Amino acid sequence: MTTQKRTAKVSLPFAGYLKQTNALLLLLTAFVFGPACSCGDNSTLRDLDAFIFVERDATGEEACAFNSDEPEALLLDCGLTMDASTIAGVNIRLNVLNLGGSTPLTVDNVFFENSGGWEVISTPELGTGIEPYSEEERDDQIGEIVIRYVSTFEAPRTGYLHIISNADNVESNANGERELIIPLVISDDRAPIIQVEPAACDFGLVGLGAPARCDLSISNQGNAPLILGQLAFENPSDPTFVSATAVSVGTTIDPGTAPLTLTIVASPESMTRYENALLIPSNDPVPARSTIRVPLTVEGSEAPTAIPTLKSINGILTGSDADLAPLDVVIVTGEESLPSRPELSIVEYRWELVDVPEGSSVQLSAPNAMETGFTYTTSGGLLGGGTAAGIDLAGSYTLRLSVRDSNNLWSTNEGLLTISSSPSDALHVEMLWNTDGTDFDLRLQRGAGGGDFCDSQTCYYANCIGGLDIDGISGISDGDPSLDIDNISGFGPENINVKQPSGSDIYYVGAHYFGASGFGGSGNTTVRIKIYIDGSLRFDDERIMSDSNQLWNAARIDWNNGNVFVDSLNEITYLNNSCRML
Repeated sequence: MTTQKRTAKVSLPFAGYLKQTNALLLLLTAFVFGPACSCGDNSTLRDLDAFIFVERDATGEEACAFNSDEPEALLLDCGLTMDASTIAGVNIRLNVLNLGGSTPLTVDNVFFENSGGWEVISTPELGTGIEPYSEEERDDQIGEIVIRYVSTFEAPRTGYLHIISNADNVESNANGERELIIPLVISDDRAPIIQVEPAACDFGLVGLGAPARCDLSISNQGNAPLILGQLAFENPSDPTFVSATAVSVGTTIDPGTAPLTLTIVASPESMTRYENALLIPSNDPVPARSTIRVPLTVEGSEAPTAIPTLKSINGILTGSDADLAPLDVVIVTGEESLPSRPELSIVEYRWELVDVPEGSSVQLSAPNAMETGFTYTTSGGLLGGGTAAGIDLAGSYTLRLSVRDSNNLWSTNEGLLTISSSPSDALHVEMLWNTDGTDFDLRLQRGAGGGDFCDSQTCYYANCIGGLDIDGISGISDGDPSLDIDNISGFGPENINVKQPSGSDIYYVGAHYFGASGFGGSGNTTVRIKIYIDGSLRFDDERIMSDSNQLWNAARIDWNNGNVFVDSLNEITYLNNSCRML
């Protein structure tokens, strides 16, 4: 048995099998122009009335193989595999030829079943015959099917192209029709995955005319860019719900980047229940997620309304969309909260932390006041448990505010406020550990030959608080590292920042177990290091350390002119005693 199928384009028809081709066909190949037909020896095929043959126009790849030794030469092993990154949104042409001997090939229907992102653009004129193939009149003897792949970031999916015709070399379907089925497989496995939290916004009872907020987090959990379409309300004529965040069509959320926060405001005008929904379309290829529907409900009431807002950062008044960085001193306020009736007043405030970044020690400084700030731990309890004002880590902090008015009514709306902190410097390294009374030191060494953390290019507690001049520019400049805190008894954080590394800088990041002696701490300690590049988390790993003077060489950073590479090293050694204090 001889099975014929080629995957590379040839420049002459029947060129894959010239040794088997009779002299007449060999002579005709010399006059071929345009797309080639790698059809093979068709001497057996001429005995059939109509023989369908399909190839991809651009490559000459045959859609099916066939056994030319069998009288019926039935098509088998059908299928075309293509890469979505090269064919998405592009018209793809399939040539349809009749290699039979006497009867025109009539194409009656072309369609997709389980399209998998494919669509039919055009077909040969249905019901019109394609004459048996010959070189002299080849332009009139090739039917053309044009298809298009329309999903740019589709997960592996297969579309099934059906061609109904009178071909003798395909079998009949259940309806007695001669049906050729060609699977079209997309090999690209990239796909965005949209996630919207919360899944619904129930504002609860909200005072009439009072604005209540719901912050939606839109994130990309996939491995390809998530592209948002036109956001809209299901009932656009209802003014009760509005978006306080402008999101344009085409807004892109790359994998691994921070979520987009979308604030929805509800302002009921009467004591009734209002319902609507926010529609969030995107290029998520899963039909159930292609448009996310977020139900919105609010009920007008005489209850007071808790309205938490961001007031200031480092003493400077600001808006709710301001940028925060780790260690910023942040004040939030409930001063915009409304009583149930205008003649009343708010007499009590209750703040609580709902969510903080993992490892954060932050607490509210005044949870029962109209305004509150944050404090975090700067040393473990065995050394007195020092604190400082501010937020300690990069990440999101969510608070809930409840208020009571002079009519003794408590607010019933959610009263949530989320503030997000991301490093403002191009390179930000953060270290935490989980035992009290232990001293770990974060180290950053500059230089391609580094990794021992034992030279004048190493930033650490003894030389780097306030900055270390190592970038070759006189004085502390944007390319110099700076350590913010030397936490000597648990739990961190210690942060090293470089405002803007130079083009070819190489850095090594390590954690040194200085020891527990004198502070009362001991035992195994889990140390965690995070590395942020331009505000995005690029490295997050942890290691158990137990021996004094142990050194964890965690990662290597190649700045590479802004195309930054962060490689995990994960090496445990010991620091040379002479390097404990350079």
